Amino acid sequence: MASDGYPTNLINTWASISFVGWSVLPSLVHAATARAWPAYKHLPRHVQIGWCNRIGSAAHAIMLVAAQSQSLCNSHLWAEPLTAVSDAHFFWGSVMLGYLVYDTSHLLRTWKDAGRLSFLVHHLTALACVVLGIYGGRLAVFGMATQVAFELTTPLLHTLGCLKVAGRHRTKLYVALSAAFFLMFLICRVITASLILGWMAACVMALPSPKPVWAWAGLALYCVLCAVNFHWFAMLCSMARKMVQPQRTSSTALKELTAIQSTAELVRSFSGPLRLRMKASDPLASRFALLKAGNRLEDRSSGEHLIRARLPSGA
Repeated sequence: MASDGYPTNLINTWASISFVGWSVLPSLVHAATARAWPAYKHLPRHVQIGWCNRIGSAAHAIMLVAAQSQSLCNSHLWAEPLTAVSDAHFFWGSVMLGYLVYDTSHLLRTWKDAGRLSFLVHHLTALACVVLGIYGGRLAVFGMATQVAFELTTPLLHTLGCLKVAGRHRTKLYVALSAAFFLMFLICRVITASLILGWMAACVMALPSPKPVWAWAGLALYCVLCAVNFHWFAMLCSMARKMVQPQRTSSTALKELTAIQSTAELVRSFSGPLRLRMKASDPLASRFALLKAGNRLEDRSSGEHLIRARLPSGA
């Protein structure tokens, strides 16, 4: 049922309960995993913490996707996408607020390097979106749709993380799930999220001038979320290239070895001084092979290396 408002104290209550629940869940996961998997006790402490957090995050994602998918069936929300709200919007928004506060605090506690900066930006931006949505009573349908699109990828992501901890990251199952996650991320967090952002921008532009500050703020926040997704997708593309790199490297290494052997035979077939030019980008292995044959390597300012082969006659 549609609602024009929701008591602030009720939002705070649900958010607090959510925070406590998600904070306690990792301890329950830790105890259950220790009983079910004996090897778990021998894992480093930080790996155990990561394992428990992954299980909790996946549980949150599954619950949120199921609930918000039903909430989006409310036709009232689609009639006024910028301002229409519902009780489900406030309730599940409060649950997500509690989770995001917990997960952001976990991220800061386990902070290791600047590589997690994008995660922190994502969490803080998501927190701002939720606060604007539930305390400002705005952008309900966009928040719900974005939560569904984003969280659809979370269970599979953490499944891959758990498989890696369990030492199953070299199996065919892991490779298949990695490919599935790549496609799901592309569809949900890149394509679908971009369509949602475009729809929001069209709705904001259709508002009469002067446009309200909350509309510009919401649009800016969702732009940041999409930018982080594009950054992560670029990282995924880089990881995908590295997964197929060993096959390409083996083929390249074989070609380089053949070239080295041919060059060495060519050098040995001449007597007296011999000049060969090689680009600086050529593999070090081929230059080293020529040096082992008794050649001298000289650097030139032109960016090329000059190899002088001085072999005795009859060599």
